[in-house]
Parts: sequence; C-alpha cells; structure tokens
Amino acid sequence: DALRHELIQRRDRPDAGFDKWLASPGRADAGTYSASSSTSLEADQPFTIATWIDIPDGKDDISVASQYDTINGSKPGEKRRRGWEIRIDKGNLDLYAHAPAIYLRGEDGKSLSARPAPEFAFKPNTRYHIVFTYDGSRKRQGLAMYVDGASVLVLGRGEETHPLLSSIKSSAPVTLGKTSNLLILNRMADPEDAELL
Repeated sequence: DALRHELIQRRDRPDAGFDKWLASPGRADAGTYSASSSTSLEADQPFTIATWIDIPDGKDDISVASQYDTINGSKPGEKRRRGWEIRIDKGNLDLYAHAPAIYLRGEDGKSLSARPAPEFAFKPNTRYHIVFTYDGSRKRQGLAMYVDGASVLVLGRGEETHPLLSSIKSSAPVTLGKTSNLLILNRMADPEDAELL
C-alpha cells in the first residue's frame, strides 16, 4: 500500500504526465460499485486495469470484474452487451489452459480480447497480480498484459482482425466477482507502473 501511495503521489503531479485513478474500490467483495461517467472505458482512449486474481483449481469461466450495458442489436429482439470484462477463461481442450483474459465489446457486436499465449502456464490455487493495458488504437495489438510485473505475450481470437470501431462505453456499475482489489487508470501504464500498481 505504501508503494502504491508513493506511485500515486509521484504520478499525480501535473508535471508527471499522469492522469488519475478512475476507480479504486480497494479491498472489495463481490458486488456492484457505482461508476461515474469518468469510470467508463472507451475504445478510442487508453486505460489500465490492475487486479489480484486467485487462479482456481477448476475449469469454469469466472468473472473477475465487468462493466456491461445490455443494448438492442440490429435485429428485432436481439440483445447485445456493450462494455468490458476481465474473466478467468476455462480454456479450450489442449489449445490453451485456464487463464485471465480481457474482453472489450462494442455496441455493433464486434470485440477485442487478449489472453496469455499458451506457453504461459498459470498454477491452480495461486495468486497473481494482473495488469491489462490498452493504447486506445481500437486494435487487438493495442492490448497488453503484465503478470506479477513482467510483460506476457498475449493473443486474441481469430475474428478480431478488424478495428473495434464502435463504442464500448457503459453506464452500468462496475461489477466485481473473483478479485480482492481493482484499480482502473485512464492512461496506458508503462512497465515501471505495472510493477508498482
């Protein structure tokens, strides 16, 4: 906490080029937390999300944190989700294992995502510090990930070859699931920040 406080103080100076924390529930139980309009992430703006995750000894999809609106799709009766989510994916046969991933979903139904490459293995029943960053480029390549302060190669899904042109901005509360801490920052953290968040 002292290290994080020092980072916030150092970076919060106008001459440091650091904007602000958008949300910081601190140690938080599962539930919803009101989000101001400044907490809503957008596809054309950079951001960073940092959290602690306990990797379970199981194979279920588990939500860590999310902020989603349910909106009408282009077809009658169709519903879509707009916003973002961090979750622990259950994996896919032998292609990749249980791991944290981030999803950005636009109002047009398109999305971007990032998860660690299969070579990075997470151990069950182990706690990890996860940082996802995004550069606001609307491209999958704009997403990056740090695990315990170290950069990790990330992959997206095959259908995410086109830019995310629609909005992901949500007015819904931030919902916390399996996490003990969540920090959201309105800039892309650098490697030094990722070690200190």
